[in-house]
Amino acid sequence: CTRKPCVHDKQSDCEADPLCDWSTGSGTSGNLASQMAFEKDVAVKPFEGLTCKTPGSWKNGCSCATVIGSDVLPGATVDIEDGYLAGKDTLTCVACQSLGLTAEWHSVSGMLTISKGSADDLAKAVASIEFSTSADNSGKRRITWNYGHGFFSSHTGHYYHFYPKSTCTGGACTWSEAQDQCALDSNQILGLRGYLITITSDTEDEVARMKLEGQGWMGASDVREEGKWSWVTGPEGAAGGCVYSSGKSSCNIQTETGLPFGEGTGANFAPATDPSTGRDMYGNWANDEPNDFRGPCPGSCATDGEDYGHFLWPSGEWNDYPGDHQEIDGYICEWGGVGEMCVDTDDATGVTDLVPGVCVEKICVNDTEADCKANPKCEWVGGNVEPCVVAPCVE
Repeated sequence: CTRKPCVHDKQSDCEADPLCDWSTGSGTSGNLASQMAFEKDVAVKPFEGLTCKTPGSWKNGCSCATVIGSDVLPGATVDIEDGYLAGKDTLTCVACQSLGLTAEWHSVSGMLTISKGSADDLAKAVASIEFSTSADNSGKRRITWNYGHGFFSSHTGHYYHFYPKSTCTGGACTWSEAQDQCALDSNQILGLRGYLITITSDTEDEVARMKLEGQGWMGASDVREEGKWSWVTGPEGAAGGCVYSSGKSSCNIQTETGLPFGEGTGANFAPATDPSTGRDMYGNWANDEPNDFRGPCPGSCATDGEDYGHFLWPSGEWNDYPGDHQEIDGYICEWGGVGEMCVDTDDATGVTDLVPGVCVEKICVNDTEADCKANPKCEWVGGNVEPCVVAPCVE
């Protein structure tokens, strides 16, 4: 006589079996993340029960209803940060319509954006978000939420957003205008000022690659000295000696160097040494890039060369362009390290790992005799110590 194995594929069937439990099959992943089981074609709510934190947890005038200079927060974002399967996975806001909010699903990047509203209403909207997938035997997904119009990365602790070139004047988008758009007062996220993205690790590069929707500017340039590439925006630019006045988040690229990360062209490009670690600075140039091309192109290559970094699409590798190149599709803004958040990060973001559910045998860990005897798989053993143990199969 042997016990029936727990081989149910669906949660409902598993939970109907008194010998079985529906489980993720492992413990929680990381101190930031809760963990939840899911199955094919059944919606789950990764942030069910989320409520806005009390105003006492907010700083510098932010509250559940307002943010400095406005009567609302600039929206919220829910993102399938890891494991997204395009065409299979979907996020849906169940409560947005009843709350008077608009939700937009971005199928290319696996992100759901919610229109501006009070933090209380936005929290209710996020709590109603449903994840579903039509994929068979799929792996773990990491889902993040945050207040603000950029998405929060649990891997870097920063916010990011890809903007199409239509957000720039006249539909074209120069490098300088893209940086200006990122740094606008109206583009802040809860007190953080935006800047063209800086990439300092493969982890951050992967974050950017996953959310690209076309060729996009980044905060790299060698305009001050040809062949010497630096990060000239964000905290990296400041770490390189650039001085940011109020409202700025980039170097004066004509007079300030920023943080060097390498020099040379093509196969001869050599990474700089990271002063804090002694290791090579990160880079991901495409083959034979950067090359400072000076021939005909839809921009000023012939006269100015190529002095600004951007992402190629769809590979995400890096290339150099003149600052007015017409084939740029947009730009990535980053928030983090410039400015001060008016709320603690843990009160404005959240993470849940969704793991394919498995049906497992119940464990006899009941603390009381009544609970133990109510479990058909277990029996209460007498003696000085009365543990709850797996009942023998004696039929």
